[in-house]
Amino acid sequence: MPERILIVDDHEENIYLLRALLEGNGYGVESAFDGSEALKKARQAPPDMIVTDILMPVMDGYTLCREWKSDDLLKHIPLIFYTATYTKPKDEEFALSLGADRFVIKPQEPHILMKVFREVLDRKRSLEQAGARPLGEEMEFFRQYNEILFEKLEKKISDLETANKQLSLLEEKYRLSFENVTDVIYMIDTDLNILNMSPSVEKILGYKPEELIGRPVFDLKHIFLPESYEKAVSDTERILAGQSIPTAIYRFLSKDGAVKYGDISGSPVMHEGRITSMIAVARDITDRKQAEEASRESGRMFRTLVEHSFDSTIIINLEGTILFANNSAARTIQAGDSHPLVGRNVMEFVAPESREDVLNDFQELAKGHDSYLAEYSLITEKGERIRMESVGKRIVYEGNTAVLASMRDITERMRAAKEKE
Repeated sequence: MPERILIVDDHEENIYLLRALLEGNGYGVESAFDGSEALKKARQAPPDMIVTDILMPVMDGYTLCREWKSDDLLKHIPLIFYTATYTKPKDEEFALSLGADRFVIKPQEPHILMKVFREVLDRKRSLEQAGARPLGEEMEFFRQYNEILFEKLEKKISDLETANKQLSLLEEKYRLSFENVTDVIYMIDTDLNILNMSPSVEKILGYKPEELIGRPVFDLKHIFLPESYEKAVSDTERILAGQSIPTAIYRFLSKDGAVKYGDISGSPVMHEGRITSMIAVARDITDRKQAEEASRESGRMFRTLVEHSFDSTIIINLEGTILFANNSAARTIQAGDSHPLVGRNVMEFVAPESREDVLNDFQELAKGHDSYLAEYSLITEKGERIRMESVGKRIVYEGNTAVLASMRDITERMRAAKEKE
């Protein structure tokens, strides 16, 4: 019977690629979309090895590894991290400290990946019995876990701030470029031949004007991406027929093979009441499009990191007003979703006996301290009292100093510890 490997990843395409590789090498494959689902499947039918991503909803890879290596049924089964998001030495050190057998960064060549899998399976061995983790070790895991998460969140926030500034600068840059006629200006006659082309085309696409002038539009298919070529021909024919068309964005291939974006507008040239040609202005907007995509990607990654976080995450200004709250925070406070929390003061939920501690920690951050680790008592919307571990870090959010706080409900853990005393 072939060895069975459990793949854990929240992206179907990643599971598909690993499944194809493993099954092609004679292994049986099971899959799960998050750590919680993986634990359930593994406890029902333990695999021979597990390969897991780290950034996932519901339960991430770090938490999965911690649970896996604490489970008597599963702890002897090798666990490999395969990640594209957590790639720093600190991330790998933390993963190995949790008991992971290997830490591999995506993407990886198939033959190298299979070599790693075979090595781990070949030296599979029994691990010593692991007892319950003491409270101090729990706190250390929480501290390191959140330190790594905060680093990711801070970078994404910084990326968003930088991207927004770049967009503002680029808008001004393109305005000045237009005023100084650095755009490409060209004319096309009614037979769809290029009549002239401004010298600026060489700077943008790498072609000298003489390489393009006199040639029919149909000969220039190689400088367009397919969908843009069809649109360019159609729009040119419509303008030469006297129709008005809106400004459009096309994608080009420069002489060196780079993809360029052009914002093009055109209009017919009239002589004695008839159309003799068309004139068009093409503006290079490649930097702007790339900056917009970078901003969107940073936003998506920031949202994924926060919303899929196992812990409650909030951003608060130094006056205590909640600026952002993820879904986990809303569930903890029993607010239904994150929106009712934003705009409210965090002190509304702090129990009286913890308010002085919270104020002191905020004051220390305001004075320049970088972070804190503390425990507070909170009161939910339904009046329930809960005990929380909180890690807070001073950050810059939307241009102002704020606190990024991650909290974990330890009410049950504290109750269990007290019962054992």
